[in-house]
Amino acid sequence: MKTLYFECNMGAAGDMLMSALLELHSNPADFLNRLNNVGIPNTKIIAEPSIKCGIKGTHITVTINGEKEEEEHHHHHHHHHSNFHTTQHLIEHLNISAAVKKNTLAIYKLIAEAESEVHGVPVNQIHFHEVGEMDATLDIVGFCMLIEELAPELILASPVNVGSGQVKCAHGVLPVPAPATALILQNIPIYSNNTNGELCTPTGAALLKYFVKEFCKMPMMKVASLGYGMGKKDFEKANCLRAYIGETDDANEEVIELVCNLDDITPEALAFAQQLLLDKGALDVYITPIIMKKSRAGFGFTCMCKLSDRKKMLQLIFKHTTTLGVREYSSNRHTLQREQTEFGSVRIKTSQGFGIKKSKLEYEDVAALAKKHGHSIAETEARIKYEKLKNYLQELGSVAIAFSGGVDSTFLLKTAHDIFGDRVIAVTARSCSFPKRELDEAAAFCKKEGIAHVIFNSEEMKIEGFSKNPANRCYLCKRELFTKILTIAKEHKILHIAEGSNKDDEGDYRPGLTAVAELGIKSPLRYAELNKLEIRHLSKEMNLPTWNKQSFACLSSRFPYGEEINPERLGKIDKAEQFLLDTGFHQVRVRYHGNLARIETDEAGFELMSSPEKREKIYAALKEIGFTYIALDLLGYRTGSMNETLTN
Repeated sequence: MKTLYFECNMGAAGDMLMSALLELHSNPADFLNRLNNVGIPNTKIIAEPSIKCGIKGTHITVTINGEKEEEEHHHHHHHHHSNFHTTQHLIEHLNISAAVKKNTLAIYKLIAEAESEVHGVPVNQIHFHEVGEMDATLDIVGFCMLIEELAPELILASPVNVGSGQVKCAHGVLPVPAPATALILQNIPIYSNNTNGELCTPTGAALLKYFVKEFCKMPMMKVASLGYGMGKKDFEKANCLRAYIGETDDANEEVIELVCNLDDITPEALAFAQQLLLDKGALDVYITPIIMKKSRAGFGFTCMCKLSDRKKMLQLIFKHTTTLGVREYSSNRHTLQREQTEFGSVRIKTSQGFGIKKSKLEYEDVAALAKKHGHSIAETEARIKYEKLKNYLQELGSVAIAFSGGVDSTFLLKTAHDIFGDRVIAVTARSCSFPKRELDEAAAFCKKEGIAHVIFNSEEMKIEGFSKNPANRCYLCKRELFTKILTIAKEHKILHIAEGSNKDDEGDYRPGLTAVAELGIKSPLRYAELNKLEIRHLSKEMNLPTWNKQSFACLSSRFPYGEEINPERLGKIDKAEQFLLDTGFHQVRVRYHGNLARIETDEAGFELMSSPEKREKIYAALKEIGFTYIALDLLGYRTGSMNETLTN
């Protein structure tokens, strides 16, 4: 699991946290350029090398109207102060994603509520002092942007060193940690050593509280990179915050299984014992029907529990069952990390680990909504996922959709356009792998809906190795494609790129998704866990012309891996499929095997093939296109049939 770990041995301040993350970024200079252009007035942020006790790291410096800000640790207040409303208005109008805005405002709210409680005044009357200044705004916005771009799955931190002594601020001389900082740090493990000074600031405390899932010792981790965020002051110890990013082992623990066989207990007593053990903390209790000695019917009673609960569970089993003995087994239990969130009135169970992520809608909540609105369970689940999709898109702020005109990308584009209006663009590649009929349909849809549409020339045939059709051909193509779309999006000042793969695509060999992940391309349909059937159903409700359109993949997918791809061969496939579509086929593929064309089609296509006249017509047409043999695949149409030849 991709894990970010903060080592807070010398506390945490906003500039230190951001500096540490900046060292983890693949392109710090580009990031700082984008941060300096989000719209915070009269400010500029600079990353400078800094050395503490012989360790080189990064220190963030902010200038406001050309003047350097004092470090937040010091609580100096020589610039005008901001209230919560002013800060909120500024953040809402920045050129950042909706998710970064949401996180930034939530962090400021943490600080405002703490200051409100400490000073005994309403939140809207709070003056942020140094926290509300532009330098702290840059720290918080920059930190949230870095978290979004680094995209850790889990964020952990060490207990926080808060320092000791006293600190001078606008309200006088206060103890360390400052009252607002101490309030924010409630329920977080903190400590103080003999370092005299304020080590943890309100901004640092709020960033940690908002993002960190657990404060603990550093877990076993395969570290990919680390960053040092340097403070301004010098102490006997290196004044730095260290951030690690890497892979952690997925969750496993030792558990105990307590087992006994019962043949003289009533079903009622057995059920009572099972529920009681679960209520008392057993991980699982299950009952198995068994045949015991003398062919007597009985029950196997198994209790799985933590090692620390072993004695308690043994006592309960002996007290509430008729057994005279219990067998004990020790096991290693590997689990996915689980979390329950709420989406409106529906709870969602999410679990992840071992490279797997799953989520499931709580059945009782779905059933209640289905009953309330008179829909089926399947219809209700699709609508819930659709709302999840819209919420996800809203957080992006603006988006460029990789648009093919197919079922999935049309549905995604229409949904995004309904949300963003002119803050969404469709981007389509013109290539010899993409039939003109598909390009024309994509352009016509955008024109009808009033969606800005950018068409560019894709040059996949020029990619080294592409024409040899290796097993990772799709990766090579998608990387070139999305690299160009990223440039187009930047020219149009669009924040994010999204593509239309859906939940069903996760079960097949899709090397293109590796390129998607590497380039940070969003996959909203997969995030919402919408499958093809649900997308077709929702598309029909939205009156989209693609709701029943045949599934389409680029023409390069018609070739067996290792078979050379060139424009001439792609043209033959395009002509053959166009002829079959004009003949009345709906779902059809023509696979290229040298001088043999293998036709895959659906049941309706098989019906068409039953006519000798149709078969002769098809044979004559495909022979004229350049094929010697024409074969009908008895398994019919299926996606990814060329992957069947892969051994790994």
